[in-house]
Amino acid sequence: LSGGCELTVVLRDFTAGCSTELSVSTGQTVELLERPTERPGWCLVRTTDRSPPLEGLVPSSTLCVSHSRSSVEMDGFFSSGKGRRNIFS
Repeated sequence: LSGGCELTVVLRDFTAGCSTELSVSTGQTVELLERPTERPGWCLVRTTDRSPPLEGLVPSSTLCVSHSRSSVEMDGFFSSGKGRRNIFS
């Protein structure tokens, strides 16, 4: 990603399965650092609620990626609830 980091919210719990992954919880805020081309469908994130912060990979499907980054990803998150409001609105 260019132009700095993006804050995003975790939509559902994820438990790390190896040392490169990061366990996150629903509602947690993380910084989206990168979308590695070698791991499609995954994002590199950094925690914002711990000191020192932790970094690791999480599945893209666990994150609420902002509309400005990818409308295709957002369509997948909100397609079942057309009346729902985006939390960033």
